Amino acid sequence: MELLLKQYDYIRRTREILFSYCEQIKNVEYITEVKQFGQGAIRGTHFHVAECYAFWLGEFGMGRPCGWREEMIADVAAMRRLFTEVDVLVHEFLERYALNIDIPVEGQFKGYKYAATPLWLFTHTVTHEFHHKGQIATMGRMIGYPPPDLDLIMTNGVVEDNL
Repeated sequence: MELLLKQYDYIRRTREILFSYCEQIKNVEYITEVKQFGQGAIRGTHFHVAECYAFWLGEFGMGRPCGWREEMIADVAAMRRLFTEVDVLVHEFLERYALNIDIPVEGQFKGYKYAATPLWLFTHTVTHEFHHKGQIATMGRMIGYPPPDLDLIMTNGVVEDNL
């Protein structure tokens, strides 16, 4: 389990780069649909990531429904606060399943009975986040905010001049 916590720490570091980037975007642009993209606003995409964690880890994995609504998030600062709740949820989920990472959990998904292991649930949510991080960067670029390098490699703090 310690390995997954360490992995999640890397994910949180890349998320911090994304938050810093989003803080440069005017709030009205953060919450307004990016018409050229066709997938809604940056805020909506960012919220969707948090909502995925809430559903798969919280509701499906631990039977804990979530009452978050996108309208509750007015700006990047509020989104940061929401992701502190995501961090708590991830830690609770990983603690709960520390000894049962490969034993299927049963629940409902789109009205059907579904089973997935905690490892799959965790993997799905973090890869989902990276997928949408790319979409957020693309939307930002489309409205005139070139994104920084958001790759995971940028978060390890190691710099090698002679690679």
